Amino acid sequence: MIDIDLRDLVAFDEMLALFPDRVQQAASMAINQTTKREALGRVRKDMRKQINWKESYLSNPDKTGIGRLASRKHLEATIYARDRPTMLNRFRPNPNLIPAKGKQQKGVTVRVKPNNTKVLRKAFVVALGKSKNPAVMVRTKGGASEPPSGITHGGGRYISSMRAWLLYAPSIDQVMQDTAERNADKIAQYLQNEFLRQFERLGK
Repeated sequence: MIDIDLRDLVAFDEMLALFPDRVQQAASMAINQTTKREALGRVRKDMRKQINWKESYLSNPDKTGIGRLASRKHLEATIYARDRPTMLNRFRPNPNLIPAKGKQQKGVTVRVKPNNTKVLRKAFVVALGKSKNPAVMVRTKGGASEPPSGITHGGGRYISSMRAWLLYAPSIDQVMQDTAERNADKIAQYLQNEFLRQFERLGK
């Protein structure tokens, strides 16, 4: 989740003491405009540069969106992102295809980063659980529950019944947090400019 407010920007406390009503109105309008027109769009666009997500996927309210807009009494808005792991299967060229039973699989091709296709030689695709959704998995040597080489506990989950690891890609929330830090200065500058514009406009 990302918080958007005017703390540490302009001489906010001093201005609030001198012009309370005008500052509160200008601040709430600036925060909301920044959240809707600048921050959410900028972050989504940058996230897609890092991870091979479709625009329609990130625009789904189940994945990212505005959690709360500012009011004159609450001068802060929030942007949220789903914090559940993203199944690695989503990044296969044909994510809905499940290989026929008994057919030998020669690894799994995935493209998590937009310009970087990888073949996971030891991975395979199965229909997982009652839902039978496709999933990318890799077996561990001897069925051990420790992550296989190159996989961390955050990158997968051990399925004891299959003696294999279900593989994940980065979560949307994880990528949003990294992206927000990279774009923080540009978002803050937009917010400051918008606040000063609204403050001046309301004083006329």
